[in-house]
Amino acid sequence: MSGFQLNLEKSVILNLSVPLRVLLQAALTIQWATQSIPYLCISIASSFSTTAQLNYSSLLTSTKDDLRRWSNMGLSWFGRIAAVKMTTLPRLLHVFQALPTPPPQGLLSLIQKEINAFIWERRQPRMSVMLSQRHSRDAGLGVPDVVRYYQASQLVPLVEWPRKCTEKHRCRMEQQIAGIHIWKIPWLRRRHRPWGIYSSAIIGPLCQFG
Repeated sequence: MSGFQLNLEKSVILNLSVPLRVLLQAALTIQWATQSIPYLCISIASSFSTTAQLNYSSLLTSTKDDLRRWSNMGLSWFGRIAAVKMTTLPRLLHVFQALPTPPPQGLLSLIQKEINAFIWERRQPRMSVMLSQRHSRDAGLGVPDVVRYYQASQLVPLVEWPRKCTEKHRCRMEQQIAGIHIWKIPWLRRRHRPWGIYSSAIIGPLCQFG
């Protein structure tokens, strides 16, 4: 329908509810996935819970490996903070915005613990966590706060939805599906929200911060 050709060698099928899988496998010469399929560095499984577990567990593992590898580079405090901001935070942001489910309980705290240990070279911190996370103009070091970073990434749609911008086709599509102005949805009671993608996957995590 789009006019593009389908590359069967790179295509992967993840069966969700089709009962005739054996017949389809014989008829289609496409690779069949058993657990998940990759898409833009995100593993998509047949359920939200499995998808969250796969991506967040690998995110924690890759973050630990990177921070431990960088520990032997002789970086200063500010060099370590800059390394986290330039490499770790973009990777976290990609997963936070791509997945429609919140991270498992305690995972953000583990990532924050690894970041703090990396900055202080796994020694006793020279200042409190709250003070180190302040901006430099407030006598802090600007250490990233992972929990607030996640909350900010989830609240971005609330900033975009009320804006009238002709380039944001996604907002117009969401508003058409919802049937009402999408900026109103987070403030409605659950029984009054329109059923759809954003009422179950996005609005739920957003409302837990409000």
